[in-house]
Amino acid sequence: MVNSIGSGTENFRTFLDSATSSSTAQKGSSLIDALDLAGMDVQVKRLGTRRQTLATLTHLAPISGQLDRCISEFGESGRRQVDDVLLYLDGGKNTGTNEILSEAALRGASTREDRILAVFEVCKDFLTGTNLLNAAARTGGIVAMTTIAREAFAFYAAQFTSTTDFGEMGPELVVVAEVLVVAGLSVLGAVLDWRANTDNTYTRLGRVCMASIVAGGLLFAALTGGLEGLVPNASKTILYCALREAFQSVFFLKDNAGGSTIKSTGASMASYGMCQLVLAEVSAFVPLSGSGRFSAGLGHSVVADLIQGVLNGSGETADSVISVLSRFVFSPSLGLRPSMPDPESVEQRARQLRAQVRLPSVEQLADTATTYFPTRSMAFLGAQFVGAAVTSLLERTDYSDNTQGHIVNVCVAMMLMLIYFPFVWSCSQGTPKKLDGNSEA
Repeated sequence: MVNSIGSGTENFRTFLDSATSSSTAQKGSSLIDALDLAGMDVQVKRLGTRRQTLATLTHLAPISGQLDRCISEFGESGRRQVDDVLLYLDGGKNTGTNEILSEAALRGASTREDRILAVFEVCKDFLTGTNLLNAAARTGGIVAMTTIAREAFAFYAAQFTSTTDFGEMGPELVVVAEVLVVAGLSVLGAVLDWRANTDNTYTRLGRVCMASIVAGGLLFAALTGGLEGLVPNASKTILYCALREAFQSVFFLKDNAGGSTIKSTGASMASYGMCQLVLAEVSAFVPLSGSGRFSAGLGHSVVADLIQGVLNGSGETADSVISVLSRFVFSPSLGLRPSMPDPESVEQRARQLRAQVRLPSVEQLADTATTYFPTRSMAFLGAQFVGAAVTSLLERTDYSDNTQGHIVNVCVAMMLMLIYFPFVWSCSQGTPKKLDGNSEA
């Protein structure tokens, strides 16, 4: 174990310089002296034969010069930071000029090894905050913008349908046609996956489940009379999903959490349902937006749409972060953690969630159009149909409007939780076509 890395650095460097120019006997004795001076509790026999040890030291000798050159290239502020780090690691003294060192000093580390661990742990905490910022900037920003566009479209769509004569076709057939288009894209995606040999049992099962859910929800709403007036809401859902998937194919989240497991997906499912329920309850206290605003006889309000966008963006940001964290928590262990961290191992163990930009290929755009867009559309349409059907049934009861709203919110949240597993399954194609970081619900 290294008892004093910093205090023995110069001694070890001195030995490295002399080791390459001394005789074999001198090197052997100098090695033992240098290890003693460096404060290392090392059994020399375990380092290998004398020849192996000296060969290793010969390769390590240039490192001393490289370190000196790196430090000499620092500016004044860089050298000051190096001095602050060494001052803290060697003696535990904090100058208060570095935020990371100040936070590490509060953890009460008593030895050099503990102080090194404290610095790495603080860096990991800062990475967690960075993860949240990346998720908020990417997912939250995209969802907020697309929600604003969705609500504005819904208002004018409701205005249009109220003054349009659909004739014998009826507005309900527009909803049916939209569902058929989305389902057709999903079928096309299944064919493309099959031809590219990227499908599996989960993708096929997920697509069948999603189609069954949206078809069952549509039938449920039709039998209860819930399809009436649903054209603006169904149309805005499809527009929202199309815009969101288009943006997410360019701006995507990349993480190092590994693949999903049943436990991690279950945890994400529960948190997503709870988030959507909370957001639905909070929405009752904010101004109306979209088609609901038109139905109440109010004019279009950008502020109301903005509030709705912030709420929806916050919920999706939370889902992105929780989804990654659950995959970290429930992923198989990568092995025993080393007693002393190094930058590479810390980077591997740290929970990293980064927003990145790319120009999607034709294949990735096709995958977005035939997998992610129809799957997300069917998920939200299925929940919307169930909500409309439950609303229609509750209108025939004596429950108050407030109670009816709570019941509908619970039913929609349960539907979203039910859909979560099939949604993840549908988007679990093989690596040749899978879009990294674009599988959150």
